[in-house]
Amino acid sequence: MSAAMRNLCFLLIALAGVCVQIYQAQDIKYRCVCPVPAKFAVNITDFRVIEKRSGCDKTELVVTVATGNNSTAERCLDTTKKFGIAMLKCWDNKGRNETRKHECIRKR
Repeated sequence: MSAAMRNLCFLLIALAGVCVQIYQAQDIKYRCVCPVPAKFAVNITDFRVIEKRSGCDKTELVVTVATGNNSTAERCLDTTKKFGIAMLKCWDNKGRNETRKHECIRKR
């Protein structure tokens, strides 16, 4: 094998390694959003449910809460505690309908 051909093979192998590393770095977004969820939250204005997926084996509940000076913040609720279970149950009872989401918030 000539030197040029050998160099081309090494270049292709190195390029493949870089592509694999870039691809694996893209997978970070699939980790759990809520590493340490809270038991409850007050002043909830909105919420979203993130279902189980690759990289995270639990259903996550992210709520938007109103804070001081007209701002909001996102908090994670523990879906194994009473408050989180009630929110998920309400969401399921409403058929996971986005237009009826406010009914689950109003109860809290």
